[in-house]
Amino acid sequence: MKFEIYEGRAIVDKAKNVILEYLKAFATDKRHMGYDSCIVVIMGHGNDGIIHDIYGNAIDINHEILSLFNGTNAPGLAGKPKFFIFEACRGGNFDEGAVINQQKSSTQVSNSQSPNYLYESNNDFNNISKFLFETHDAQRVSLYSDFLVFYATVPTMVSYRYDLNYDLANSPEMLALEGSKFIAVIYEVFYNFAHIRDLEYMATIIKGRVGSQQVLVVNEQTKKYEIKYQQPQFVTTNGKKYFMFPGVYIESS
Repeated sequence: MKFEIYEGRAIVDKAKNVILEYLKAFATDKRHMGYDSCIVVIMGHGNDGIIHDIYGNAIDINHEILSLFNGTNAPGLAGKPKFFIFEACRGGNFDEGAVINQQKSSTQVSNSQSPNYLYESNNDFNNISKFLFETHDAQRVSLYSDFLVFYATVPTMVSYRYDLNYDLANSPEMLALEGSKFIAVIYEVFYNFAHIRDLEYMATIIKGRVGSQQVLVVNEQTKKYEIKYQQPQFVTTNGKKYFMFPGVYIESS
């Protein structure tokens, strides 16, 4: 695949009507007929189910953004992966984290306990597999098939656009502004795996890495540092593995 930036630029700090006009123009662009997928990245402030424009007006993610890309409104993208990344808060709640129970289970399932009753024979399995593939390769699919949506956090929770890491080796005033941890991990994982792994595989790595990393934030009332967490959420209606194949991989020295 060869990805190109639409119109060669990012759309920055626009009003709601302008943002939706750009998205509609992109979704209906006839050039999609010659491409295999699309990626839309939206970064800003938000709340549960919405993104704010530059004036704070709400844009409904499902009804005003994603709906533009369904099979009716974006025929050139029907049956093709449509990947969306939303870097924004989905509420005002903070994730304090939880302690993991380190006890490991030693229970093992023997062959006699395996759920082989699901299939009476290999022939049954082959017939089911054939049925699934034939269904997915049909000439008509759901209007909402092949969506892959990656949110920076789960519903009702805060997303940290800037991760202020306190450098313990220096004075308290020494803070390193890193930007969005979610976007940074996406960049790193895609760089290392996009040439060999599918998107859902990479999304699992990203969710695990971001969700387990501590985020150091300043309590506005106490002015003290507190440790928080952020858990990305990946939602998909895609029915096939989505390989991006960027076409280049530079091995780190």
